[in-house]
Amino acid sequence: GLVSLAAFFLHVLGIVRLWAPMLAYLVMSIVTFGFFYVDKTRAERDRWRLTETSLHVLECLGGWPGSVVAIAMLRHKTRQVGYLLV
Repeated sequence: GLVSLAAFFLHVLGIVRLWAPMLAYLVMSIVTFGFFYVDKTRAERDRWRLTETSLHVLECLGGWPGSVVAIAMLRHKTRQVGYLLV
């Protein structure tokens, strides 16, 4: 979204190289996937869960590709339409 658009313009202007934002997306996606995995595991064991807000913050910080993969692979948060719409 907005982060990728900003990264593109910074690359065009020569301020930042494109590999840096791509690396940041990769790292944040892996971190976000890990958080989704932990939340899914805790949900299955009926334990304390991560807040939806914390998951959304990770998505906004560039981890949205990891959340898309986690939702699909782990089948986590698929029934919560409110979560998916945010």
